[in-house]
Amino acid sequence: MKTKIAVTAGDPLGIGPEITVKALKDARVRELCDVVVIGDKQALLKNGFTPDLGAIFDTSAKLTGPLPDAPAPTVYGGLTSFNAVAMAARFTSKGEVKAMVTAPVSKESWAMAGVKYTGHTEFLKDFAKAEHVLMMFTTGKLNVGLVTEHSSIKNLSKDVNYKKIIHSAQLFNKALVEKGFKKPCIGVAAVNPHAGDGGKLGTEELEIIKPAVSVLKKEGLNVSGPFPVDSLWTKHAKGLFDGIICMYHDQAMIGLKLVADAPVVHITYGLPFLRTSPTHGTAFDIAGRNKADHSGMTAAILYTAEKR
Repeated sequence: MKTKIAVTAGDPLGIGPEITVKALKDARVRELCDVVVIGDKQALLKNGFTPDLGAIFDTSAKLTGPLPDAPAPTVYGGLTSFNAVAMAARFTSKGEVKAMVTAPVSKESWAMAGVKYTGHTEFLKDFAKAEHVLMMFTTGKLNVGLVTEHSSIKNLSKDVNYKKIIHSAQLFNKALVEKGFKKPCIGVAAVNPHAGDGGKLGTEELEIIKPAVSVLKKEGLNVSGPFPVDSLWTKHAKGLFDGIICMYHDQAMIGLKLVADAPVVHITYGLPFLRTSPTHGTAFDIAGRNKADHSGMTAAILYTAEKR
């Protein structure tokens, strides 16, 4: 039996429509998935969408002016892509589809369109009224969880806090158990260089991260740290940890994309439904040139079929 999923096509001026169509043409996707596609219908048709790939729900916004000569963030793209995500969330939450897979959106486009959310994760957490969710990434033996989502560097000192570390690790541990690890071995990253070097380069490790790790250990979780992120990634790549917790976005993504030898799937864990996505952006610079790599989108779709 095929897995029924909703796929959003992302920003219509980015590579989302292209990678969506390419992924849906993959033989494995066609064999395993029954797809509802949500987004800009004309953009999908322009990229080769055919009726046999699934049904389209058109969320294209009303144009209030000309689009830019070259692909770029726009109000149109923001409204169109946000409406698609909202519709997919409704379908998935009602059980009309099993999962939702989202192509990349432009946070700048969302902001231009007046969308108050900085990205999918923040919207879906609010939509589902979830107290805590986890940005999680997986590929092969690599598993990474994030304490913060899209925090700017200047906000890290307040966004990386004791409660967030504990909640993120608890969710991450649960996710790894669901992936088949009986008692997952989890490494926790520091936030400062050299893990703060005894407080000389920052005190977050001593005042926030170590106390959180101690609480988690008392709860029975197999966690250790904080480790400098470079050594943590080395250990994880060698298989010494089943997963690692990073404090902020680039700690996770730089290491992950350097070490991974297969497409990475992004999961929003903690929602009452499954949501996955590739781990790249809208790539306006190559949009419309038929150059986009759709392997990440394909992997995100196939992950939902594997979870049935």
